[in-house]
Amino acid sequence: MPPPRRYAIVFAAPPCTHLAVSGARWFKEKGMGGLTEAIEIVEACRRICEWSGAPWMIENPVSTLGSYWRRPDFSFHPNEFGGYDGGEADDYPKRTCIWTGGGFRFPQKRPIPVGRPKFINHMPETPDRGNLRSVTPPGFARAVFEANVGKLHLCRR
Repeated sequence: MPPPRRYAIVFAAPPCTHLAVSGARWFKEKGMGGLTEAIEIVEACRRICEWSGAPWMIENPVSTLGSYWRRPDFSFHPNEFGGYDGGEADDYPKRTCIWTGGGFRFPQKRPIPVGRPKFINHMPETPDRGNLRSVTPPGFARAVFEANVGKLHLCRR
C-alpha cells in the first residue's frame, strides 16, 4: 500500500486492454489469463482507493467490468467537460465509465461542441497509440478535482 497520509483524492485507471468491449473480438485469443490479470489489477486499484479514505474513482472505457464487478456509477464523454481549464482539446466523444466511492462528487458538465467525432477511432497505428487513447481528458480531470477538492491555486512567477 502507499505510505499512510491524508489523501485529497485518488484516481485509478487500470489498463483496459483485456476489458474494453472495443476489443471484444480478441477476447477469445487472449484467454482467461488476460481476463484474470485485468480483474486482479482492478481489484488492487479498488483496495487502494478504499484504503485511502479519500474520495476516489476508477476509470475505464465501456468494458466488461459492469458484468464482473458492478455497474459504473457514472459515464461521460470528454467533450462534456471541455469547458474546464485544460479541456480545450477534449472536443471528441469517447464514452468512459467511472466507479466511485469515499464521498466522490461527480462534477458539473461544461460541454464544448464535438469537433473531432472519430478522433479516438482513427488514431494512426503507432507504438504509443494505446497510451494516447487511454489518457484521462484534462478537462474532466480538472472538473473532478474542483468538485472534490477545490480550486487549484497555481503560483505564477
